Amino acid sequence: MIEFKTNMNKKKINKWLRNLHRDLGYFFVGIILIYGLSGMLLNHEITAYSTAKQQAVIPKGIDRNGFFNYWNTNHADIKLKNVIVKSNDFQLFIEGGVGSYQPASGQLAYETYQRNAIIDFVHRLHYNTIKGWKYMADFFAVALIFFAVSGLFISKGKKSIKRRGKWILMTGLLVPVIIFFFI
Repeated sequence: MIEFKTNMNKKKINKWLRNLHRDLGYFFVGIILIYGLSGMLLNHEITAYSTAKQQAVIPKGIDRNGFFNYWNTNHADIKLKNVIVKSNDFQLFIEGGVGSYQPASGQLAYETYQRNAIIDFVHRLHYNTIKGWKYMADFFAVALIFFAVSGLFISKGKKSIKRRGKWILMTGLLVPVIIFFFI
């Protein structure tokens, strides 16, 4: 009679484990996709900003005030915020970028930066820089631990942790150990 009760408890626990594993999996699928995507973007150093570079030769010898006039006439689509005159060049601060002008040669070079809002958002989630996100990230971390542990006990038979699964588990555990000691 006790053995029957133990089997019933195991079945209840297994059913509870499967249901919770499944439902948490459904709940976290969006976050898993965001973390996976942002992880790949970060691994390949794909940033949230793109750079557009421009170069031109403009009239030589323009002074600071003349440069403001030239810029506002020829580049009105980009706001010129400030110009700092140095010994050999002008340092330009423009809306969304920077640049330089060489009065001796007339060389003008500037670059502007465009932010990709989606990539920026997933990076900020991944780095946990969005206010209040740390609680969701902690909940997600606990859920990942639960997925890993509960997943070990869901499969039965030849593919269970008691048979084939233990070898795959040990192989997976060895990968970071090998990397730690040999790379």
